[in-house]
Amino acid sequence: MPAQFSSDGKTTLPTANSTFEAAGAAKQLFVHWVSPENEPSFLRVGHAFGREGGDTTLKPRSVSRRHAEVVAVEGGLGLSDLDSANGSFVNRVRVTKQTLRPGDVVRLGDAVGLVRTLSGSVEPYELKAIRPDWYGGPTLCAALADAMRFAPQGVTIVVQGESGTGKEGTARAIHAWSRRTGQFVPVDCATLDGELVNARLFGYRKGAFTDASRDHDGAIVASDGGTLFLDEILNLPLPVQSKLLRVLQEHEVVRLGDSRPTKVRLHVVAAAQGSIEEAVNNGRFRFDLWQRLNGMTVELPPLRERKEDIIPLFVRLLQQGRTTTPPSLEPKLIEALLLYRWPGNLRELASFAQDVGRRHVDVGTLSKAVLRPQMIDPPQPPDAVVSDTPVKEPVRRSTTDDTMRQAIVEMLKQTGDNKSQAARNLQISLAHLNRVLANMDK
Repeated sequence: MPAQFSSDGKTTLPTANSTFEAAGAAKQLFVHWVSPENEPSFLRVGHAFGREGGDTTLKPRSVSRRHAEVVAVEGGLGLSDLDSANGSFVNRVRVTKQTLRPGDVVRLGDAVGLVRTLSGSVEPYELKAIRPDWYGGPTLCAALADAMRFAPQGVTIVVQGESGTGKEGTARAIHAWSRRTGQFVPVDCATLDGELVNARLFGYRKGAFTDASRDHDGAIVASDGGTLFLDEILNLPLPVQSKLLRVLQEHEVVRLGDSRPTKVRLHVVAAAQGSIEEAVNNGRFRFDLWQRLNGMTVELPPLRERKEDIIPLFVRLLQQGRTTTPPSLEPKLIEALLLYRWPGNLRELASFAQDVGRRHVDVGTLSKAVLRPQMIDPPQPPDAVVSDTPVKEPVRRSTTDDTMRQAIVEMLKQTGDNKSQAARNLQISLAHLNRVLANMDK
């Protein structure tokens, strides 16, 4: 049975129409219209969009009576403009005819939609409450479904994902689903050196070392009957990995300076940005510890792979701490937010929403002017779809170098000038980051 998440704060697409029902179980492209209304349009040759007389009616006055239609192109389906007054745009480029692929952002006048693939039975789009103050749509819920199902069985779970994808939030959700009555105890292994991690994890007796002025249980004992969350576990030194393996095998821990073990009812959730399996192959992580930890693995999708969640999450984050209705979003702002790749994922989205909320308290409508420099015109990803025909009007493009400089400067602000963390968030090498910074000083 699939996992069931609560639907508090849901945003639902209507499903009671013949187009949805005709989709069947086959994979099919559709446009999830994000603005001004949440409506779906399944793509088939001849399907027309317009303000009047089309298969999908789009309400903005900026949409022409018959604005665009779906056509057959080599390799699939495309969008053809019908000489509209305000143009048809795919990924911010004005087109006459353009191949459509999952993840493309379509704008017809002021109507903005996201091209998605439906696989399996038809289900409405919902932004669901995974745990208090943490929401996600179908993609994230599917990634977490097995963890929700197996958490009550005490299975050891590894959570992998990019920085900012919600690994600690996932661990806290797993702890809640496990129904364990003990504490949730997080340990950030990236911030501890060899000696400190020993003391933090395993505890110590008074007098065990120079600064041990009192007894300390350690995180393992503190999590007895609850959940021990080991964040960035790949940073654990190999000797500490050996001690942790013994704890997992024996269900007991010996504090530093103690001669007798303490029994623990241990439930572990571990998290890593990189692949633990790859670290095992490189000799940086013990194979036997990996086997102990790998009851199941949760792969958290980056925000760019669940674009349908971006606008509902942004609006919800804007609402936090406000007593008034959140501002509306101009179509070009929605388009830009959907096209931005969010290298910092949910953490970056939350930071941006909080910043916008602080600076624009009394604004009724937010425009593109609120965007950070690196969001305005990000470089196209390597797999970007190229227009099948020349565009009707030129679109200004900033250079990749300029955009990368802006992105690095902004990310350094977010990470407190931590270059290594900034490089990881931007998915570039530290050497590349340093080269860009060096060139900025010339």
